[in-house]
Amino acid sequence: MPRSPLLAAATAALGILLLAASPDGALAGSPYAALSGFELGFAPRLFVRQLADLQSFTGALGGEAAPAIVDSGDPVRPFQVEEDTFTDFASAAQRTCDRQFNACAEIANSENNNGDFTVPDCDDQKNECNAAQQNAVVQDFASAGVNLGPDPADPAFDLICDA
Repeated sequence: MPRSPLLAAATAALGILLLAASPDGALAGSPYAALSGFELGFAPRLFVRQLADLQSFTGALGGEAAPAIVDSGDPVRPFQVEEDTFTDFASAAQRTCDRQFNACAEIANSENNNGDFTVPDCDDQKNECNAAQQNAVVQDFASAGVNLGPDPADPAFDLICDA
């Protein structure tokens, strides 16, 4: 009995998904091994991973980046910004933006607000930092996964194991 075009498409899509989920070639002997997501116009989905640092803001007026948000190792206060620890991401994120603003404003003030940027520019950057943190894709260490190190098949990429 001939398969419907919809069933055939669904079967092929499932095969592509399985192939994409099998970078070690476990499906090499399958009928889908010859299919490539690129040949069919699909791009592999890459997930954003920020393992050691949950900082998502990259602006840095005067060369002052927002401090890192790292895992303190304390399950009660897991978020750490420099020497301070926090119970939640939002508080840690706010602190990084505040610290960056202070450093930026000190530089601007040291140049009497006549340098490449002024304190109001630092304030604008702080607002951008806060917005970036509120919209951060990863806001906890559990969803960041565990970095297993470089992929032996392609060392330009790390292997990530979801926790």
